[in-house]
Formats: sequence, structure tokens, C-alpha cells
Amino acid sequence: MEQCVKYISRGSFVPALLLWNALHKNDSAWLSSLSESFLHILQFISVANTKSINHAAKELYISQQQLNNILTSLEEEMQLTLLVRTNKGVSLTEDGAEFVKDAEKI
Repeated sequence: MEQCVKYISRGSFVPALLLWNALHKNDSAWLSSLSESFLHILQFISVANTKSINHAAKELYISQQQLNNILTSLEEEMQLTLLVRTNKGVSLTEDGAEFVKDAEKI
């Protein structure tokens, strides 16, 4: 976990998430977890691009509640607030903007 924090402090959130998974999952489960992590990152990017959890959920063919749960889990796992949620949509926090920037490099 200490290594994960070092990566986050350097501003590289996506590698930190992947490192966290590597440190806390056994090898067989890690591959599945890695695929799930990439999916969640892509879902987050969709929300960032549409600025709406509802619109992104429709594009992704999942429920708004399911997508919101995924985003909340991602924020909890990263221990960061990535989105500001309002009844008119979402906006990225500074951390969220940096996360999108890093994630789009993959």
C-alpha cells in the first residue's frame, strides 16, 4: 500500500490502482480484477465525457445506480473524490481531471 501512495503522490493514479490490485490479489484473481479495473476506468471516462451518470449509463447499457456504485467504489479504492455530483450532472474534481488524463494514455 505504501508503494501505491507513492505513485498517487506523483500524480499517476491509474498505475497506482493497478499496483494496488497487484499487491492485494492472488495471481489468478488478479487478472480478473485487472480486467474489471480497466472496465471501471473506461466507465469513469464515459461519465467524464458525457458529464452525466445517467447518459453514460445509457451508453454503457447498465443502470444508473450500478454505474454510480462503480464510481463510488472507484473513489473509495483510490481514496479520492473524482466527481462532484449535482442534480444537473457531474463535474470533475482536480483529481478526477488528472485521473482522466492518465487513464486516456492507456
